[in-house]
Amino acid sequence: MSKILIRQANVEDSNAIIKLLNKEWSHHWWSKENPKDFWVWNNENLSHRESIVSVATYNNDIIGHYCILPKLLKINNTLIESGIGILATVDSDFRNDVSIMDISKFAYEKAQESGMKMIYGFPNDNYYLIQEKLERWDKVHRYKSKEINISKKFETSFKLEELSNSHTIFDNVKVDEMISIHKDSNYCYNRYIKHPRDIYKSFLIYKDNDVVGFLVTKIFNSSKGHIIDFIINGEIECDDIIKLANNYFLENDVTDLSYWPTSETFTNSLNKIYDTINDGFNTNFYVKFLDDSFKTKYKDKITNINNWNLPMGVSDVF
Repeated sequence: MSKILIRQANVEDSNAIIKLLNKEWSHHWWSKENPKDFWVWNNENLSHRESIVSVATYNNDIIGHYCILPKLLKINNTLIESGIGILATVDSDFRNDVSIMDISKFAYEKAQESGMKMIYGFPNDNYYLIQEKLERWDKVHRYKSKEINISKKFETSFKLEELSNSHTIFDNVKVDEMISIHKDSNYCYNRYIKHPRDIYKSFLIYKDNDVVGFLVTKIFNSSKGHIIDFIINGEIECDDIIKLANNYFLENDVTDLSYWPTSETFTNSLNKIYDTINDGFNTNFYVKFLDDSFKTKYKDKITNINNWNLPMGVSDVF
């Protein structure tokens, strides 16, 4: 058998990577769409700098893949270089020959060299124990989404206006929690409006003639409404975001609302507005520190989920 090599990917590898992902992640691609559109969007639009991709190769084929997308982590008013780990994949024909841990370890080393202080991720139920026990990731929280049956509309003085292919969004961001992923107009435009699939609806929120916020929704399988992301400036509060989303979903014949309970402020608003809130699907949230001094300073804060503002859009990319 030829030797399997692990190395950093380059632009010439894109077609081979897509071939691997199309084989192992086929449930995420729609037959009418080109997976390359997603790959280009993912690697060219979602980061403030170039992504870090490690691959395992056998002959001329790529048989393993791991990507770290650089992200700016906001702790209070300080921006920290970090990254999100995604698409950990090994060709099913080679899983006895190469370990995803070796592929990801190579990427961790490159991320550390690039100045990243930590990586975060949302491993599925088949992978989180590998990251926790073997790769030494720290658990922040294992939690369930919140599912709510909605049946009545709320009075509100705010109005929604759908955004379509526009770069004029909103930059005056108010975040109540200590830690969040840095968001501005570029982030929102590239993340949601330029997504290669038409799965999100993005709205400006108006109070009279003034823009006071930004809301992103997603209707999943025509039956469940997700509050994906939002920006507020202090003139509008979480209560209003929930009511606006609630009304929009009802107007589109959607009676189930879903949201991650990772913003304490948002969770308190949900509990105030709705009498019955049920648990939904599992989510695992883990971090890996790459810088010892950063870990010493921030570990206790970062591994406390109550310090985070973490909307669904942080990981909902398919």
